[in-house]
Amino acid sequence: MGVSQRFGDSVGYLLAGAVAAVRPENLAVVPMRRLAMLTPESAAEFNGVPAVGDEMTFIGLGALGSQLFMNLWRSGFGRWTLIDRDLHLPHNDSRHVLINGIGEFKANAMANFAAAIFPEHASVAVGRHIAHSYGGHRRISAFLNPSAKDLILLVEPADRSIRLDQLEMMYYRAVIQDRRLEGHLIRGDAPVRYSNACRDLSTVISQDHIAVHAGIGSRAIRIALTSPYAMIPIWRGDDNGAVARIDVPIARPAGYTANGWKVLLDSEVQETVASYRLTHLPNETGGVLLGSFDMTRKVVLISLPLSSPEDSKEWPTVYIRGSAGLRSGWAGVCG
Repeated sequence: MGVSQRFGDSVGYLLAGAVAAVRPENLAVVPMRRLAMLTPESAAEFNGVPAVGDEMTFIGLGALGSQLFMNLWRSGFGRWTLIDRDLHLPHNDSRHVLINGIGEFKANAMANFAAAIFPEHASVAVGRHIAHSYGGHRRISAFLNPSAKDLILLVEPADRSIRLDQLEMMYYRAVIQDRRLEGHLIRGDAPVRYSNACRDLSTVISQDHIAVHAGIGSRAIRIALTSPYAMIPIWRGDDNGAVARIDVPIARPAGYTANGWKVLLDSEVQETVASYRLTHLPNETGGVLLGSFDMTRKVVLISLPLSSPEDSKEWPTVYIRGSAGLRSGWAGVCG
């Protein structure tokens, strides 16, 4: 303690200014607890999960994204680059994990928040940039339905043989066809205006739902990255707190190229079209394809084919598509 020192067989006081006047018997004994700073490795141990130090990118740090990220970060999962150009505004505090940083970019504020937990393992905030190339590591997309009661996860396979946009089409097909997803896309209450600009509206969603799904989602992401397979799980929540999982079937991807455009579909679309064709032989037939256009990448994405309308003209060498029943038929497949 810097007061005395052994000299041979004797103990003598050290002459070091004021400390020499302190007698050992007058010193108090204070118990001390040695505490180590939290590290990603020890945080993973406390969470009962393996630590993962891989470099990853997290895009979108809103209400769900911020809580998903913090769940993963606090469990020692990943070394992250954060991407989000949105500002953290006062109304965000009702559902966002941040408790300060009003007026800052969410990515910067979240990086600072994360750095306070693991000072030597800080995440990095960067400007928003989403590459459209098909190279690089697998992607996972997590998002809520309009009412925030349901969580959707789109997980690419490890070899990226099925892309996020193709998985999105399979998800839309399930929303249309699966009765268990009835009402999935119905929006909740009217949005709340938080400022005076025409687009200053915030969706009304419950923090309870976001917190539940953030916990489910962070665990699901960790588990998904241990598997090489694609998956589309959907968790449906209700007002009583119950959550049910629905797994959307994954179809084999297919594609064609014509005149600089790429047409992406899957085996279920092909099989449905083939069945329509067989039932109308020997006449020609057609129908309607539901999907999406990506004008920037010149990609057509097909989710679901509808059969030939009732008033179509079908002959062995000519087909003229009609329109009768399309609206009611669409309502039928949508449930």
